[in-house]
Amino acid sequence: MSNPGAGGRMMRQVQLGFLRLGCYQECRSRLDVLRWVLLLSLLCEVVFLLLFFVLSRSDMTYQEAVRAVPSLGDSSAGNHTIDSVGTSFSTARVQNTLAGGTTSSEGALIDSTSHNTGHDHGSPSSGSEEKSSQEPTIVPTTPGELELAQALAKLPNARETFVMLSFSTIALAEFALNWHKTVAHKLGLRNALLAANDQEMFEFAVQHGIPSFREFLLEAPSSIEEFRGVLTWGGGGGGFESHKFKNAKEKTGFQTLGVRKAFMLLKIVQLGYNVLVSDVDTSWLQDPHPFFLSEPRARADTWLMSDCLSASMEERGLSCVTLTEFNTGVMYIRATNNSQVLMQSWLEELAATTNPNLHDQNVLNIAIQRQRCKPLQAGVDDAPGAPRSSRVVTTELHGATVALGLLSPAEFCNGHNFFVQQMSQRLGIEAILVHCTHQFSGPAGKRQRLRDWNLWLVDDDAYFTGNKYLQLSWDSMLDDMLRGLYQNDTATNGHIGTVIYDHLDIANRQRTAVRNALVLAQVTGRILILPSLVCACDRYWSPFLPGCIVPGADFPKIQEPIRNCPMDHMLFIPNWIQEGAEFRGPGFLREERVRQQGLTTAILGEVRSRFSITREDLQQRLLPVAADVLEVGMSTALNFCGVRDAKAQSALDAKLAKVMWSSVQWCGPERNCIWGYDLPPRLDAWQCPVAQPRV
Repeated sequence: MSNPGAGGRMMRQVQLGFLRLGCYQECRSRLDVLRWVLLLSLLCEVVFLLLFFVLSRSDMTYQEAVRAVPSLGDSSAGNHTIDSVGTSFSTARVQNTLAGGTTSSEGALIDSTSHNTGHDHGSPSSGSEEKSSQEPTIVPTTPGELELAQALAKLPNARETFVMLSFSTIALAEFALNWHKTVAHKLGLRNALLAANDQEMFEFAVQHGIPSFREFLLEAPSSIEEFRGVLTWGGGGGGFESHKFKNAKEKTGFQTLGVRKAFMLLKIVQLGYNVLVSDVDTSWLQDPHPFFLSEPRARADTWLMSDCLSASMEERGLSCVTLTEFNTGVMYIRATNNSQVLMQSWLEELAATTNPNLHDQNVLNIAIQRQRCKPLQAGVDDAPGAPRSSRVVTTELHGATVALGLLSPAEFCNGHNFFVQQMSQRLGIEAILVHCTHQFSGPAGKRQRLRDWNLWLVDDDAYFTGNKYLQLSWDSMLDDMLRGLYQNDTATNGHIGTVIYDHLDIANRQRTAVRNALVLAQVTGRILILPSLVCACDRYWSPFLPGCIVPGADFPKIQEPIRNCPMDHMLFIPNWIQEGAEFRGPGFLREERVRQQGLTTAILGEVRSRFSITREDLQQRLLPVAADVLEVGMSTALNFCGVRDAKAQSALDAKLAKVMWSSVQWCGPERNCIWGYDLPPRLDAWQCPVAQPRV
């Protein structure tokens, strides 16, 4: 007989086994699903990391990604309007960046923690083998950053070499055009970009085919409206115009424009580009690529011009750095971590300064040489006899050893070195760039200096054709005045004694000859061509010149006059423009577009005594002269007393008094400083006998 209790227990065990088996199978199925999910997740993460690595390491992919963003810089669209892009700038934001933090409005920082103090500035192997540009350290996120990245990506070979950059408001539009024509047309370079500081400048750039970027779209620490046409001088109209544009800190607009300049330079370096920035009042005389892409330039993070006036000081080592400032008008900034530290430190100082008399150049020099930083120390190329243009100094900024290169003042010339000392020509060195600093008469003076050296490329054909000219030329009279000029001079208390008096006398006689020639040109319907002026002494940009030469210049003591002396040393050019006194510079007849015309020349016969001409002689003898150029010597011009025409003479008097005014100051050793040159004596044709000029 079977045992029903045992059988029941067996059945329950069998049923329980089947239940456990089902639970196991269900659990196993669930585990398999979970395992596949985890595997797929891991695979996706690996793919994502690989993709991120490729994107971050490939320049081409990065540029393609930038181009894929809808363009904000399309000038033909004209529909992209940003009402307010100016924000108050926080020094804490810069300090946060320096500390390795991230910012939302300035783009996410990918790598801001490496302030490398071991940057190799001297090893020959770190030069040409090193990649020209670095990887970006930010991803562009704001509209301004995206447009900047697009503009940079469009420049041929900019990532492999560098970006040539300049800035301009609409007030200096013609200088921006000259900068573009020099770089793009004369030198044939295509990696140049103009940062338009206002909408009008951007529209001008588009109209003239200048590759440009709307700098005012960046989140710079100031508003757009403060920088429309900012200038310290009027645009050639004459007279001083003070700053009218101020930011929230009551700083001048020019100061705030310096903040925006530093801000954009930082952005370009963070995007991984080397940048060669130069002011619009510069002229590149040579292609800068061979110089800046050579091995010695890799020995510094950033290269700068200086305001040094002495090539001999520069040759001796650090004298120029200790006696003068670095000049921010020309800077070559390599895309290194240390350059970023320099730009950020500069920006930090600019944002913090409250002194309205300090501009961006002063502030950069303060940042470099602050007490909290180590003093400038000689770098690897600062021993006497080192190759020219290879001076390197170092400074400590926020824990980084930043190497700064000093560009040779004979190759990268300021206005005094090039136009006055003519340092490059004197030393037999081929200059690379000239910067129109150390000059007078505002933008009009800069423009005229460039014109005189055939470096102004903006004038159209109408400037060179369709006119008749009266050319004033020097003769033996000027040579007689210059003879024995410095032989009897004695220096007293640091002054160059009698030479100042001689200079004033020689300058006043040249100015009188120029005034009289201008009258002859106006009454004969011609345009005056000025001669090359000759200065016995230099002119200073401080309140007065204590001696005959500018302190720090290469002239130990002037022993010969300054030939081709700039027009702004003797004449205030804006007044000429205001009064409609049209003229051409001494280099005009050497211009290619003038020489191609084959102009004819007639010479007005020399008159050795004071003379005037009648209205009839003017109409019968001078006006009918068919020659394109009527040449008049200095002796004849000085002896000219005017035309016997009371009505015409009265109209000229007031005009000539303003044209011939000059604001120069001179200090002789035995008298107080005087303002300006003497005005030429008033013309009075009735006090001189009538002469019939011969042509």
